[in-house]
Amino acid sequence: MEGFNIASLFFNGIVIVLIILFVVSFTLFIRRIIINTSSKSTQTNEIEKKIDKIIDLLEKNNKV
Repeated sequence: MEGFNIASLFFNGIVIVLIILFVVSFTLFIRRIIINTSSKSTQTNEIEKKIDKIIDLLEKNNKV
């Protein structure tokens, strides 16, 4: 009976640790996705500004 309780506690401990590990890794995964999305958004805005500038320069060259 004593051995069963120790084994049961051991396996319950492993399950709890695995659940905690899952929650932490899932949180870090979501955090990384959010950071990458905001970074891509910033890069996209910079590219759009550069393209607009190129278009303006091309339009000025065509008018001259």
